[in-house]
Amino acid sequence: MCYNRENNSCCCAITIISALLGALGIAGIYYGGFLVGILPIVYITLVLGVLGLLSIIIPALCGGNNSCSHTNNCLVPISVGGIITAAFALAITFVGAALSLIPIIIAVAFFMILLLINLVYFIINLLTRN
Repeated sequence: MCYNRENNSCCCAITIISALLGALGIAGIYYGGFLVGILPIVYITLVLGVLGLLSIIIPALCGGNNSCSHTNNCLVPISVGGIITAAFALAITFVGAALSLIPIIIAVAFFMILLLINLVYFIINLLTRN
């Protein structure tokens, strides 16, 4: 993420472009036949979304300490988007709808990569904060 100390903006173009390219790569791997099913990606996205929502609890555990006051602001909306997308993908795959799975794979993989990037940044930020 492209964070700086003065402005905690999380809508960085590099992160969004890398997540989109990674999602297109995963969709290409699926379309090529190298990825058999999408359920592992959906489950990983669902677990990462829940872990992202648990990041709301981290500042509450600090006990009023100012070292945890600047949390990752965009982790919560990305987590909610990842959970909603994963639930939709689970519903589509379990019902067996005749829709093309490529757009669903792109959406799920996009949120999975965004969640991975944001959770890694969040953990690094927590470990390096004084």
